[in-house]
Amino acid sequence: GNDSSSSGNDTDVEDEMDDVDTGDSGDSGNTGNTGNTGNTGDTGDTGNTGDTGDSGAVCGNNVVENGEDCDGNVVDCVDIDPAKYESGKAKCLDDCSGFNTITCIEKDPGDTGNTGNTGDTGDSGDTGNTGNTGNTGDTGNTGNTGNTGNTGNTGNTGNTGDTGDSGNTGNTGNTGDTCDPMNKIACSGQQDCYNDTGEISCPSSGDFSGQDAYYEGKFYCDMIVFTGVTDDTVTSSNTGLMWQRSDPETYTGCTGGTPAGSRCTYTQAVNYCSNLSLSGHDDWRLPKINELYTLINYGRQDPATSLAVFPEMQSIWYWSKSEYSDNTNEAWYAHFNIGNIYKTAKTSDLPVRCVRGTELMDSTNFTEKEVGGEKIYTDSRTGLQWASQKSTKNWKGALEYCESLDWAGCDEWRLPNVMELRTLVNWSAYSPASSLPGMNTGSWFWTSTTDVTDHSKAWYVFSATGSSDRLSKTDNKTVICVR
Repeated sequence: GNDSSSSGNDTDVEDEMDDVDTGDSGDSGNTGNTGNTGNTGDTGDTGNTGDTGDSGAVCGNNVVENGEDCDGNVVDCVDIDPAKYESGKAKCLDDCSGFNTITCIEKDPGDTGNTGNTGDTGDSGDTGNTGNTGNTGDTGNTGNTGNTGNTGNTGNTGNTGDTGDSGNTGNTGNTGDTCDPMNKIACSGQQDCYNDTGEISCPSSGDFSGQDAYYEGKFYCDMIVFTGVTDDTVTSSNTGLMWQRSDPETYTGCTGGTPAGSRCTYTQAVNYCSNLSLSGHDDWRLPKINELYTLINYGRQDPATSLAVFPEMQSIWYWSKSEYSDNTNEAWYAHFNIGNIYKTAKTSDLPVRCVRGTELMDSTNFTEKEVGGEKIYTDSRTGLQWASQKSTKNWKGALEYCESLDWAGCDEWRLPNVMELRTLVNWSAYSPASSLPGMNTGSWFWTSTTDVTDHSKAWYVFSATGSSDRLSKTDNKTVICVR
């Protein structure tokens, strides 16, 4: 639990055999193009393969490249065809040629009463379909015929009819419910489930159910996807931020490291990004810590990111622009060996990765709802809902506690993954480093994310500072649940 540096090696990482080298694939493409000019059918076919190589597309690396419609991501079915589908999620096909719509729910073109039903829902927010909502207009009996949809429109003489006219009013009413529809953020990247000692099949109930990879497989988060890959830049589909893709041998204006200039102090890092001109853009900046850690993939290690996306990412610390609120002589960094978040003196020499785009904000505004004395806090930035009640458990107990929680009339609670829990951190605050009402001033909070380098440990977030590391799953730590 000490807020100190991790033990990751401060060494460069050589590309492994299975790393994606889009340039080499491109070379194969050039050979194909030569085949095309040879008018030899077989050689021409090879040329076509080469054209694919020129695009650099590698299906399965979570990067949407030339010739691919998708790559590992999941979308709302409504976004695929809003006229055909009313709900559901569709996952990218294994060949990246499109989405599997078998899980999409189609609209029923023959159901003319749908609009009315929506209106009924809207009448009360919850009990409109029973006609009880009509009581709000004291012409409730008219509301009973409103279940047929259009007949309800005759109730315009009563307030119930007016509400029934618009299903949109119903939607607004639903957002006023205590148990709002659950929102989601980008996944952590963890693909496997674990007990206290090793990997297991992801359980849907019972011991060790409710962990990170299980909910990722149920689409409770957005898959990590990068697009617009060039030699110099790549864009995150999850945040919209464009990133410098490779580390230069030396950073202009920096003096640290071997060779000299391969590492930067904090001030040098800020200046390097501010002065960077890359791919026709000159509005680069040093990323905030809540932006930098979105590059971490907790299903990987050494480095904890995709080498297909960032082929030169080193398994060491990278600077962020976020200062430590309790001591501005220090600033936060992300360690890309396994994904630790810590702070260090601004005089330290670390590598840099620049970003451009609209800054991501911290969560500083929460709305409170109370049912029977039980409170729920909704994050206005992410839409995630947090139970006010906390507990103290070991990791297995933490999973069980959230899975069985019935709080403020809401169920479907879960132990947050490491990315979800980090959204509670306000990096400009200290002890607690969060704007969540009632947050503990100095507690280690469990996440549902296991350490892929040591399955006996899981990730935590420290509420006093926002730092993040791993603890033994047998330790008793604080539990907060999300939905």
